[in-house]
Amino acid sequence: MARKMIETALDRLPYGPDEPDVSRVGKIPLPDGVDKKQLTRDVVMLSWPSLLELMLSQLTTFVDQIMVGRIPGDLGVVGLAAVGLAGAPKFALMTAIQALNVGATAVIARSRGQQNRERANLIFRHAMLLSLIVTAILTVVGIWGSEWMVRFMGPNISENTILAAADYLRIQFYGLIPLCLTFTVTACLRGVGNTRIPMIYNTVANVVNLVMNYILIYGKLGAPALGV
Repeated sequence: MARKMIETALDRLPYGPDEPDVSRVGKIPLPDGVDKKQLTRDVVMLSWPSLLELMLSQLTTFVDQIMVGRIPGDLGVVGLAAVGLAGAPKFALMTAIQALNVGATAVIARSRGQQNRERANLIFRHAMLLSLIVTAILTVVGIWGSEWMVRFMGPNISENTILAAADYLRIQFYGLIPLCLTFTVTACLRGVGNTRIPMIYNTVANVVNLVMNYILIYGKLGAPALGV
């Protein structure tokens, strides 16, 4: 016997009087004055800021590791291993936030397509509240269990590396709430078709991150050398 299809909240949203049957999207002709070339251009204009943002974020992570790895002596080796160890559990715990953000982008995009500003604002408020609650829980779990997570990943790792990774991971969890709330804001902006503001924000944030890394890792401009 076939399983009954699960109904979601989206299935109960009202359709506009002129909205086409979504099951026949591929057979619906384009509106007057719109051609495939224009659609392609619109897709590129919306997607290139997100692509550039992703590339810059990955490049920043790469440069972060280079900076830590260039710390003189054994501290550089320990620091590089610590950063690598701390990254995996953090991203694993942030999966819930990323999934929430994908959902927020999709539902807000639907509301925008229906020209329903009130519903889009309501979804944004709920997404922010859910993100705050989930992130607060993850912050408590991360701060409390940082050392346990690192030890679980590698029981044969040296004690110095474990302690450095646990400290690094714990500090990252202290800043998780503002970071994840920002992720939710940028996800909602993408839902209404604004991909440039998230790109600009993340570009500025990455530049600030790299500058402050250089100053604080190596102790430049009179700042203490904090290392990893």
